[in-house]
Amino acid sequence: TDVIEEIQDSVSLQKVKFNDILADAAWKDPQGVELLCRSLESTDFSPDTKIYARLMAGHVSNDDLLSARKLASYLTTRGYVISYPQLNSLLSGCVLEDNLPLAKAYLNQILKYIPRQTSSCNLVTVPLTTIVAGYLDNSQYSEAYDALYQSKEISGQSDIVLLESLFQASMNAGDVETASRVVTEFSDYNALSTNEKASSMFNNMFESLIYHHIQAQQLNEAQNVIFQMRQKGYENQHAITRLFNSFINSNEEDTVGILQNFEKMGMDMQIAHYHLILNKCIVQTPFKLDTVLQVFDQMKKSQKPNISTYLLVLRALVKNKDFAPVEKFCQEILDSCQDKPSSYSLSSICHSAVSEQSTKEVFELVRLFQQKFK
Repeated sequence: TDVIEEIQDSVSLQKVKFNDILADAAWKDPQGVELLCRSLESTDFSPDTKIYARLMAGHVSNDDLLSARKLASYLTTRGYVISYPQLNSLLSGCVLEDNLPLAKAYLNQILKYIPRQTSSCNLVTVPLTTIVAGYLDNSQYSEAYDALYQSKEISGQSDIVLLESLFQASMNAGDVETASRVVTEFSDYNALSTNEKASSMFNNMFESLIYHHIQAQQLNEAQNVIFQMRQKGYENQHAITRLFNSFINSNEEDTVGILQNFEKMGMDMQIAHYHLILNKCIVQTPFKLDTVLQVFDQMKKSQKPNISTYLLVLRALVKNKDFAPVEKFCQEILDSCQDKPSSYSLSSICHSAVSEQSTKEVFELVRLFQQKFK
């Protein structure tokens, strides 16, 4: 027994020394050392994982990525676990060779080894940045999106810098579909909002997407994006207001529908916004008094009408040429309004009265105003 232990100790000591020699040689002659290592498998001098790690690094440093990939495949079949640095080197090499499908395969292996913890999420950034840059260089925006989404599913975090790069590249290339997916499907605004810089970058992406749809007269698409993001708890009053103004200036005839949709969007509706909708109702063809009164009633639920509001509705009544409610409404104006109407407002009503051939009734109202606010 003593003799056997002495022999084993001697072999173990020699193996340690031999492994050190191989590890040093792996940098200089990775091809030769790899052949030697494979021949020593299943012997007392079977190489340890440190040597294979050095071999992988040696192949990569010699720009011999083909040998590095073959070694990785061989080690995988032998049950070895390829380390993160080795996989990252292989991925980078594949991107340089424009072999993105294989780079994606190495990324998948990297993601498998990284637990869903904040401390290790940074390990995803380097390979992900590399492969996304490769996809963007090749104008493969959908593939870049898929890689970003997969990494988010594993790490639980969004990389706002890569998101913005993909968004801008997609928009510049006219791939609005991918850009929209980045904003509506991928971004977790609740997570991004804890970082002021990330929040600002996300706001810029969102507004750019909305403004693009507006410029392209795709108002319904812009509206859908806003609705989707509102479901995630995100609101952007600048974008909503700009879209509202675009709807006001559009040929959209469903003014009541416009009002209801923007109230659902969470728009901070002010009295001026209701006035814009009322005016749109009045100038529409065909004119519908019921629509004006419906908007007016909806407005009174949240806003107190002022003299300008009443005069807008009065214009609608005059345009309708139904003078019975005009007289009643004039009295309501006089009873309700404490603010003096501007000369411009009265002139506008008078102009409308002349065009609608109802000067008698409206000039009587002007006279009553002059008496009250003399």
